[in-house]
Amino acid sequence: MRQVVNKINEVDFNNLAERQNFGDIYEQILNDLQSAGNAGEYYTPRAVTAFMVDRIDPRPGEILLDPACGTGGFLTCALQHMRDRYVKKVKDAQRMQEALRAVEKKQLPHMLCVTNMLLHGIENPSFVRHDNTLARPYVSYTASEHRRSYCSPAGGGGVSREPHRHERLLRSARHQSDH
Repeated sequence: MRQVVNKINEVDFNNLAERQNFGDIYEQILNDLQSAGNAGEYYTPRAVTAFMVDRIDPRPGEILLDPACGTGGFLTCALQHMRDRYVKKVKDAQRMQEALRAVEKKQLPHMLCVTNMLLHGIENPSFVRHDNTLARPYVSYTASEHRRSYCSPAGGGGVSREPHRHERLLRSARHQSDH
């Protein structure tokens, strides 16, 4: 354990490249922990998140919401995608960061996501809200809160909700999309 601590102490967190490399290691540790618990958490494999982000093709300034962000795997994929393809200037990076939105219900994944964002170069990860997305109807979100939404498929765990709430949400979303 002491050797691990010594290695971490060698990382220069003021250097963006070193911080991002450490962030990648951090994410791998989070992925390796996926089989350690049975509390309903589901960690989407990197290949799936990379494929989805490639299909969505997020761009800096485009509002992007992950309504069940977990530890931030989709967000880090989206960040890397935008940095590789579209972030050419400081203003692009600012627009990218300002357009991110995320919500996580559980305290531990929320904290891990905030840490993950810091390690991946996000200066202000306060956009990661500790809240329950299902407590608010999808149709009540405005365009400034989301433009594109994506998250992993539900992996289990319990959500306390009133009977048939999910059916009303689906009907409400269908009704809005018809108009």
